[in-house]
Amino acid sequence: MVTFGFYAPRWMRSGYPKLTGVGLFDSWSFDPLAWKSNYPNPAFLLMDPEDAFWAARQIASFTDEEIRAIVQTGEYSDSRAAAWIADCLIERRDKIVKAWSTKVLPVHDFRVVDGKLAFDTLGSAQTYDIAWSGFDNDHRSLNPLPNTKAATIPGMGGDYLAATIGCTGSGCADPVTVYLRRSAGSIEVVGVDR
Repeated sequence: MVTFGFYAPRWMRSGYPKLTGVGLFDSWSFDPLAWKSNYPNPAFLLMDPEDAFWAARQIASFTDEEIRAIVQTGEYSDSRAAAWIADCLIERRDKIVKAWSTKVLPVHDFRVVDGKLAFDTLGSAQTYDIAWSGFDNDHRSLNPLPNTKAATIPGMGGDYLAATIGCTGSGCADPVTVYLRRSAGSIEVVGVDR
C-alpha cells in the first residue's frame, strides 16, 4: 500500500528468457538467505546456521560439469534452455556457498596430519588463529596452554586437548572448538563444538 503498487519484487524484475521449459527461473533474483519454499517444510523451518552450512557444503561439492550433466538428463528440446538452467543452477550454488559460509566459521573435516590439526574451509580465504587448551573431560573445563597458537599439536595438556579456531578481521563468525584425544601413541579428533 505504501508504494501504491509501483514496487515490484526482484523476481518480477528479472529478465527471464522466452525459452520453452525455463519459466520464471533465474539466478539474478535468487537470495539464499531470504528464500522460502512454497510449501512449509520442517527441514527449512527448523534450520539453524549449522544446518545451512552443512547443506551448503553438500551443494558446493557439485562441480559445474556435474550440474551440466544433471541438467542434460532432463532432455530439453531446446539446448538454450538447458544451458540457461545449468548456468542458473551454477550461479545459485555459488550464492548459497557465499551466503551460508559467512554465518558460521566455514571450517570442517578436521583431522590430524603429521602432528598438526588440519581442516578444510568452504568459500573462504580468511586467516585462522588456533588457541590450544588442555581439556578436563570430567569437569568439561578448558585450561589454556601458553605459547600454542599454531596448528602444531602441543606435547602438553593431558589426554584431551581443545583447539579453539577463530578468524582474524571483520565479519568473523563465532569460533569453533575441536576436541582431540591422545590414546595409544596416536591423536584423534573426537568432537567439534560450533
